[in-house]
Amino acid sequence: MAFCPHCGATVPDGAAYCASCGKPIAAPAANPWGADALAAKPGQRPIGALLAAIYHFVFAGFLVLAGLFVMLGFSLFQRFMPDYAGMKGMMAGIAAVVGVLVIGFAVLMIFVGKGLLDGQKWAWIVAVVLLSLSALGGLGSVFDRNGGAGVTFLLDVAVLVLLVIPQTRTWYFR
Repeated sequence: MAFCPHCGATVPDGAAYCASCGKPIAAPAANPWGADALAAKPGQRPIGALLAAIYHFVFAGFLVLAGLFVMLGFSLFQRFMPDYAGMKGMMAGIAAVVGVLVIGFAVLMIFVGKGLLDGQKWAWIVAVVLLSLSALGGLGSVFDRNGGAGVTFLLDVAVLVLLVIPQTRTWYFR
């Protein structure tokens, strides 16, 4: 049984009007923090998809910076390093290759982020696989004293959870 918000009389569940005062009984307000809080309205992108895409774009930005640092940083600092049996040139080549690979991975992250924004199923699959591998790889860092690696692990898990909750997953598999 429910109560009339106007006169306090007892009214049957589902009643539209109070039998005592005749005023309309308002439907209970939806809980903004309930299970449907992350659900998207028809035609809208779920918040989980948006946050996962932003995460991939930010991660891609960090990868571009890391790749440039590896390529340019090593070439700047190599003149201060001694040349052990001609290894300096080989190290510069390795640094360039590693930098290009890191930037290539950043480009992949940009494409995945764009696919996540567009609701592409392939992007969801790639993101879930990469985040799962990254989380598994970073699992040991949670118990180390390296706080940065633990934060990365927690971010990976949080974005993974955002992608696999039903409100987000169903948007990609509609």
